Amino acid sequence: MILVGYAIFAGITTVFGVEDASLSIIYRLIILVVASVLLFKAWVNHGSRVNYGFLIGASFLFFYITRMFFEWLFNSHGSKLDWSDFWLFLILVCLVPALPYVWKGNIPNESFTPVVVIIFGIIGLILNLYYISRVGDLSIRDQMLSGRLEGERLNPIAYGHLGVSTVLVSLWVLIIRKKINILTISGVVVGVLGVLASGSRGPFLSLVVCLVLIFMQLKLRAVSFIAVSVAICVAIIILSGFASEFDDILIWDRVRNSLFDDDSRNQILSDAYHAFLDNIISGAGYPFGVYPHNIVMEAFMTSGIIGGVLMVVTLAAGVVASLRLLKNKEFSWVS
Repeated sequence: MILVGYAIFAGITTVFGVEDASLSIIYRLIILVVASVLLFKAWVNHGSRVNYGFLIGASFLFFYITRMFFEWLFNSHGSKLDWSDFWLFLILVCLVPALPYVWKGNIPNESFTPVVVIIFGIIGLILNLYYISRVGDLSIRDQMLSGRLEGERLNPIAYGHLGVSTVLVSLWVLIIRKKINILTISGVVVGVLGVLASGSRGPFLSLVVCLVLIFMQLKLRAVSFIAVSVAICVAIIILSGFASEFDDILIWDRVRNSLFDDDSRNQILSDAYHAFLDNIISGAGYPFGVYPHNIVMEAFMTSGIIGGVLMVVTLAAGVVASLRLLKNKEFSWVS
């Protein structure tokens, strides 16, 4: 419901011209109810067996919420944030979906979930792309190559990650489960088009990283591994040369700039870093006009050395958990 359901909800409400933001809150409250039911079910069936690794992330979240609460109380006029949206996102989007997984025993039968992710991902991608192209100045082709999908309910980064999730789960079914059918192939194609239409670098980077994780699962012999790696590198070089001939491909231009020349991004990272240096212990909150677009730098800027370190440890624990989960062929798509 969090990963792919909201995109469909966003597309439907946008198509019907519903501008009432309360519908979004209702959808997330439904997720709150579902998460609470799962949490209660796990508690009844398994008792209070807490996943202590989860408490690291919970510690960051608690510290971060406390810091933002004081920011809201004493400095709400100086911040660029809309605090009502901030709390809504923090609690109903980030915290609530994580609640059921506090208990280790709460692992349902996920055998059908990848198929649902692919189906809903395709629907959400097509629905939003069609509508944005219909009401905007760009055709569907131009939107995929030259634009950056902007919707009333779904921003470009969320749309890009929807495309990435659809691609990755489809590839997992194709490569790991070895199920080749029209649904999985469609998921790869539509998902890639979604990444292009988003024009967002973060989703593109995560796609590359997670493709490496899928590649690691194949357990190729050394010679095969080297051969495939060389083939991938050559393919990337060829595709890069091909893509560079087309200046209207926005995602390529943004990725290339982020690697070699992005003065604006360097400046906002520098501003965030100096805001952290000015408030090393407690953090600077969100200084007006400063937003680093980087989750680690944001953690240090907003909540100081304590929050920053907790965030780094949380991310490291997530990476370790993902690598460990790769050994489980049934759930490795989550990694």
